[in-house]
Amino acid sequence: MKVLILLPCWLMSCARPVVPGESVVLKRVVSEPVKAEIKIPLPKKKALAGKVTFAGLTGEELAEIRVIPETGTEVFVPENRKYDQVDGLWWQGDRERWLKIPDHGEVWIGEAPKEFDGETMLGESKLYYRSESFWALANAMRGGVKGPGWVADAGGTKSPVGWPWVKGPAGGLE
Repeated sequence: MKVLILLPCWLMSCARPVVPGESVVLKRVVSEPVKAEIKIPLPKKKALAGKVTFAGLTGEELAEIRVIPETGTEVFVPENRKYDQVDGLWWQGDRERWLKIPDHGEVWIGEAPKEFDGETMLGESKLYYRSESFWALANAMRGGVKGPGWVADAGGTKSPVGWPWVKGPAGGLE
């Protein structure tokens, strides 16, 4: 703010006052319009990132799930479709664990894919998963998660985004 106030004062102090009766020559400056491009940086997509597909779930079932994007920012309520760039998801029914989807993993919730490595439950819905075997082995050797699965929200598997539901005054979830 000070710079904006001082700048006109500085410019005025350099100008010579006009004396009455003196002729003043004004120069016209013409310039070509300049095109300015504004680039808004988008989050960088990882070449290898977790994926999740929701199919055949009701709105009520989807409302119990929050997807954690790879960026580790705010969670969102999914729709029946495929998402890439996913780190994992929270299910409202489990406050202590979250589903970690490693970069080499893919998860389907609701309808089964043609090929999958394993399955588990998410509430009353089946959850199917698959991992690229080479990347799963490499990740496991580094001490990471071998495949998609439920992990404790603590230590090395702490979620980048906490459990997104809040207990209300009456003890219910909001």
